[in-house]
Amino acid sequence: MLPEAPSRAIAAGRFARVPVLHGSTHDEMSGLAGRDEILTGTPLTAQTYAEKITGRFGKDAPAVLAEYAVSDYPAPGAALSAVLTDSEWSAAALDTQRALARHTRVYAYDFADARAPYFVNVPRPASFPLGTGHMVDLAYLFENDLFEPLDEAQSGLSRTVTAYWSRFAATGRAGGAGLPAWKPFTERGPYVQRLASGDIGRTDFAADHHYAFWKALAPSY
Repeated sequence: MLPEAPSRAIAAGRFARVPVLHGSTHDEMSGLAGRDEILTGTPLTAQTYAEKITGRFGKDAPAVLAEYAVSDYPAPGAALSAVLTDSEWSAAALDTQRALARHTRVYAYDFADARAPYFVNVPRPASFPLGTGHMVDLAYLFENDLFEPLDEAQSGLSRTVTAYWSRFAATGRAGGAGLPAWKPFTERGPYVQRLASGDIGRTDFAADHHYAFWKALAPSY
């Protein structure tokens, strides 16, 4: 049994203060957002997108629909994926990194390979790309039969991230040894490393995932 909620313990500094490697995938909720289309074969429409947002956010739905306008995305399903990812994963990830960084060294990342492999023999929605969804980062870190094969560019990313993870496990630091630079995440410098094929480096995670919007709208999201 845990003596208290991990979020409360981390905020108070009551945890083993060892270096932490912490992050999320860029499109954590894309699979869930595309579920209805996969099951029915019918893409999400702008109207059904608005209905889902209203059902999820109630009185805050107009603000969410304005922030994540359908016209800004390739399809309504992609807009829904962004809303669910940012509200349920990304804001909490950044909060956690900030809390950890007050007490220990943190390396933060956003795994964001736009054309990541997917689960073998699992259908995808046709109306929008899933990006790097929940668990898909594992395709780059471990050899297994769950995922489609990596292409050449993805294999290069795989070599880089496994080197990052291995170096961190051995030394408590990421980067070095010929790897792309990766600075620690600090309170004054919230550095987040983007991990994507051919695109590794600092990313503005807060802006990309609408962090300020979610914190201003309702801190509980």
